[in-house]
Amino acid sequence: MYMNLLATVNEQHFNQSCVRPFVVFHRNVSDYLDMMRNFEVVKRRVNTTSALPLTLKIPATLCEWTRKHLNKTFDEAVSASEYAATLSVVMDKLRISADIARELFQTVADKLLPSIDQCIEDVDKLATSKPISMILLVGGFSESEYMQEIIKQR
Repeated sequence: MYMNLLATVNEQHFNQSCVRPFVVFHRNVSDYLDMMRNFEVVKRRVNTTSALPLTLKIPATLCEWTRKHLNKTFDEAVSASEYAATLSVVMDKLRISADIARELFQTVADKLLPSIDQCIEDVDKLATSKPISMILLVGGFSESEYMQEIIKQR
């Protein structure tokens, strides 16, 4: 999801295999891992009501790659992207508007919720006398306030 956003900012050159700019061109996997760890921490703050943007550190490797392959700065690439109105670059930080952050999470939720609904339906068929009182979430999005709120609303 985050990588899709970066792919859009960096046009077709930054393909969906994600790590190519870091592994193939710069051999700097640590910047990629740091960027994704930062996203893992920040994504926990996304919820259905906050107006605060997400702020993520932009690795120098990504800025260098953008300059080399697109002949523009990362800031210029953001400004030229379809997300120009909702993303901003301040020094070495990328700010993602709360609305875009929720949109990214909703994309994941739209794929996850049908599976949860099916599980609930299957359990209801098997145990008609006992309603489900708790759902245990595991994995990367289980700590996301946004995902927890969306699931509770169901």
